[in-house]
Amino acid sequence: MATATAGPVWPAIAARQRQLSDSYCLISQPDHARLAGALAAHFISPRFATVTAEVAQAIGVHDEGWAMYPAEASAEAAPELSAEGRPVSFLDLAPPQFLCAWTRSIEAAEKMCAAGGVIVSRHFCGLGEFRLQQGALAASDLKMIATFLARERQRQQQLSPASGYSETQLAARLEVLQFCDLLSLYLCCGCRQAVEFPNRLTDTTVHALPTMEENGYRICPSPFQAEDRERAVTVTVATRRFPATGGAGLDKLAFRLV
Repeated sequence: MATATAGPVWPAIAARQRQLSDSYCLISQPDHARLAGALAAHFISPRFATVTAEVAQAIGVHDEGWAMYPAEASAEAAPELSAEGRPVSFLDLAPPQFLCAWTRSIEAAEKMCAAGGVIVSRHFCGLGEFRLQQGALAASDLKMIATFLARERQRQQQLSPASGYSETQLAARLEVLQFCDLLSLYLCCGCRQAVEFPNRLTDTTVHALPTMEENGYRICPSPFQAEDRERAVTVTVATRRFPATGGAGLDKLAFRLV
């Protein structure tokens, strides 16, 4: 697999999130998370950590808290628009908004299983710590994030003993969540450039490369392959077109991963 031109996945995602267009294919945060959970459920390679059905379900609700906002909860709701007329991305939101969504998402994962609550909490703590490092926030926002981090560390201490996993095992499953989260975002934003993922899942860097097939991608090395023979995995996500054309805005996208 040629990966000489592959760049890091996150800048590719962020650029697509902020791109202006005449029309947009919108995917809600909860639906993006369901796609991530479906990806995690397909992990079979011995080179990667695998997850139980319960943990895959927890990954699948790791953004469920965003449903508190009408545009994320209903396909019929009009999206909030930026000053440029672009649908607002989750990257545009302020701490009072995203911290509420993160907390509700963690609570949804905890209902699936203790391990799910731990890894989703740690996932958002990582994002919160990143926001603190970036700075450029009001003092009140910094305090809100610090309070969130302290509360979630207490949650993790309470849930970890009941998870049934060691610290090493929890860390491995957090990596599965974070990889599937990034891969789902990459697929959902329609990126068609080769990318590489942070090298934490396995002994070599994972790359994604679009194939000639529409919505087709090659993952190398692939967590979806058990042996050297090729195995295709197809996953779907609900979408809607904005502005809707011809009265038909709702659809589904299918991705084929090899």
